[in-house]
Amino acid sequence: MKKMKKRVVFGFPRTIYQLPFQTKGFLDPWSSLRSSYLRRKIAPDILGVFRFQRRLFFDPFFKVKRGFVDSSQLENRWALVFPKRSYLPPQFPHFQLWLLSSDYVPCPKFLRSRETKVLAKIMETFFALYEDYRLKIGEGKIAFGFNSTPFSFIKDEQGRYYAGGQSVRVFHLHFLLIPSPKKILVKEEELFLVYPTRFSHRLFELFLLSPAVKRKLGLRRQVKVASYLRGIKVFLPEKTSFLELGEFIRRLDSLLYQLQLVLVDSFYEDGKKFLRVARQLERIKRVDKIEKKLEHLLIIGKEKPLEEIRKDLFVNLKKLARSWGWRLTEEKFNFLANALFLNKDGDLSSSVFGQPVVLRPGLGYGLLGEKTKKKIVLKINPLDVLGSKGLIESSGYWFEKKIFKKKHPLWMRDILLSLITRLG
Repeated sequence: MKKMKKRVVFGFPRTIYQLPFQTKGFLDPWSSLRSSYLRRKIAPDILGVFRFQRRLFFDPFFKVKRGFVDSSQLENRWALVFPKRSYLPPQFPHFQLWLLSSDYVPCPKFLRSRETKVLAKIMETFFALYEDYRLKIGEGKIAFGFNSTPFSFIKDEQGRYYAGGQSVRVFHLHFLLIPSPKKILVKEEELFLVYPTRFSHRLFELFLLSPAVKRKLGLRRQVKVASYLRGIKVFLPEKTSFLELGEFIRRLDSLLYQLQLVLVDSFYEDGKKFLRVARQLERIKRVDKIEKKLEHLLIIGKEKPLEEIRKDLFVNLKKLARSWGWRLTEEKFNFLANALFLNKDGDLSSSVFGQPVVLRPGLGYGLLGEKTKKKIVLKINPLDVLGSKGLIESSGYWFEKKIFKKKHPLWMRDILLSLITRLG
């Protein structure tokens, strides 16, 4: 029997808070877009709401009516949320920032200018709060991040794809103080959770390292864009404002959102039907009015034959590349397409260190921004496989174990008090 190889990755424990009066289960893919349901679902975990009137305010006092947060307090507002499933050990702070809106906002591309401006001010505030807390405990790297996976699908026992529990969501951010990780050995058969497939890595390089794309994304000459084993790194100067950062993220997400749609259209027989619904949703302003259409964000059917996938993928990627100002050659495409194959069950797959892994229908990505002394490093990594790969895993971290806690952490009180004092 062949002995399974292991590779070293970096990681730390994560924390699961088992608190009284908590809601059970995850948001399902369509209910998370319904503002009324979302307000009820996360109401117990909302710590306060940000509002902007000439300057940023934080309001920790809000009303709950019959299990719902009063919609008049939250419409198109950013809410600060305590995550019961934290990415971090219990002594390290982790907050979420949710945009509560009745509009269709599954990812940054759909943020309005005003929402982005308020988000920039909130991020600036939290970086300052976390810096104070980091100095207090003497450890940690300040970071923020998000998953952009509006279209993720998992296969059921009958061989059909259905939307995963976190597939279509309202956009939200994570604020993190990442501890110093330790080296952990991981079996090679599990490395697809922390490394991208050959296909998705080549696809990211093909688009994000294109000079024309970098110009359209607004990356200046002094900004380095580096390819590495996991995805793409963007090094932003220390003086980059949070508003500039937010605008860059919106432009980046616009490109990667289009890539997601291209893959769905190219891989699946009913991809065009899916795209018609997605395009309709992009134009709506009140999600609650078109709830039935949300259920059509579901791929049911079979993948196309491999040769047809490659043919459609070339046509669609060539068109997308042209819209971003560059030409996709057959040579470059073949290098990408050679990373696609069917596994023994006939599923469209690629490989991670030689291990075949089934691809998800829509390529998502995770973005983790880490602050160093002189710059902000953005790690942009594919979320490309069927499996529990998320923001932290795709950034190269491994969850060593789960720590269960029955109480809110001390850092929550300390940072909230500092936030209230700072913003009033």
